[in-house]
Amino acid sequence: MAKWINRGINWKIPDGYEIFTSDTVVGTSFFLSNARSWGKAKELSIELEREPNNKHDKNAIKVIGVSKGFFFGYNRRPIGYIAKQTAKALVRREFLDKVKPHLSEVNFPPNGKYVQIRYSLIVLEEDSKEAKKIFRSYRLDEINNY
Repeated sequence: MAKWINRGINWKIPDGYEIFTSDTVVGTSFFLSNARSWGKAKELSIELEREPNNKHDKNAIKVIGVSKGFFFGYNRRPIGYIAKQTAKALVRREFLDKVKPHLSEVNFPPNGKYVQIRYSLIVLEEDSKEAKKIFRSYRLDEINNY
């Protein structure tokens, strides 16, 4: 039986920050080659990039995988998106510039059809109260829309 390969990331949350929310990067199957290459590289991190011209979601936020280059520098490649509901809340409430992505783990399932990337969004402690309010608000909106 094939096993999952887990590349747990040991990345300490910086002083003065706290976790706003945690989730899994979505859509990695659309960027499978990029996600695999990035996930096997060294010195992994992620960045968020707004994609307002996305034809499927005007609030889309792309996840960019950043890794150490072969000789020097860093490679940046798209590896997926953050969840639609989270993106909507961050964009509509103009909160994207106040969060930072925090990479938690990278998993390679046995079937190889996707890469599982877990992350948290962290905020400065001073913005924590506002972040929690936004999070509660968009979760309630989501529930009310069903």
